[in-house]
Amino acid sequence: MTGPEDQPQELDQGAVPPGIVAGHLEIRRLLAMLDGGAPREELQNLLRRLRTGLGAHFELEEGPDGLFPALMEERPQWAPAIQELVQEHLEVMCLLGELGQAIADPEAARADVERAADAFERCIRGHEQREVELINRIVDEDGVPL
Repeated sequence: MTGPEDQPQELDQGAVPPGIVAGHLEIRRLLAMLDGGAPREELQNLLRRLRTGLGAHFELEEGPDGLFPALMEERPQWAPAIQELVQEHLEVMCLLGELGQAIADPEAARADVERAADAFERCIRGHEQREVELINRIVDEDGVPL
């Protein structure tokens, strides 16, 4: 699905809370497993882990004590870009749901599952890249870790 040229920009690990970095790394690891062409039962287990991991990760970012609300309060000039990322979380979860439906449907062809997995992976990788770029820009401009 992806090649070496698609490697995402890295978060400045000293600039963001460790839970955010760990969440990004775990999601990447699970996506790599999705690329492996596993049987449906394994994909369903992987999907549950992805859903749980993404839910926890998004809570760290957008929950009441999360990174995004704090950033929007402390650096309101970034609020519109941060709100776009929050909206993308909904799209990510929607595509994850569509992938889950394709995996759960015994009548769905493997190609349907792969298309749903590709759409989800493109979305989550693009989202992560935009998120990392924004966080790194905020840190670079402000010169202060988050």
